[in-house]
Amino acid sequence: MKRKSLWILSLILILVIFSNSAASGEVSSGLSLKIAMPLHRWLSSSGAALSLDQVHFLVRKGAHFSEYALLGLILMAAFRFQRWPWMTRAITLAPCFLIPIVDEGIQRFSAGRSCQLSDMLIDMTGLFCGMIVMRRIRRQTPPHRQDKEE
Repeated sequence: MKRKSLWILSLILILVIFSNSAASGEVSSGLSLKIAMPLHRWLSSSGAALSLDQVHFLVRKGAHFSEYALLGLILMAAFRFQRWPWMTRAITLAPCFLIPIVDEGIQRFSAGRSCQLSDMLIDMTGLFCGMIVMRRIRRQTPPHRQDKEE
């Protein structure tokens, strides 16, 4: 059951990522500005000399990284429960390349959006980081607990 739940959660997150990419540039910018504006006010009151555009840029790129890091965590957990060890090794990295490429491809056809290599690299880095974190968590989990989770 846990195996299916992780794959379903992965699929839902991928669909959320793709639906965000299908949003127009105006909608996407509006969503990220809802976070960037209060963050900019807080940073400005703290004495940080960042413009709203700089904060907005960091929020947008941070969103790319964090949504893919979360996906990496979930995918790595899902791959761990595969019955076939060769599958884990053979295709664990495939989503790290395919999902960001499809994601940016969707943005290429969305109004006011563009396909950027830098965003693909940020997405891939987020996925790798999420997978590495999950791998380290799994290594630190005592063996008797790992057996019970399966």
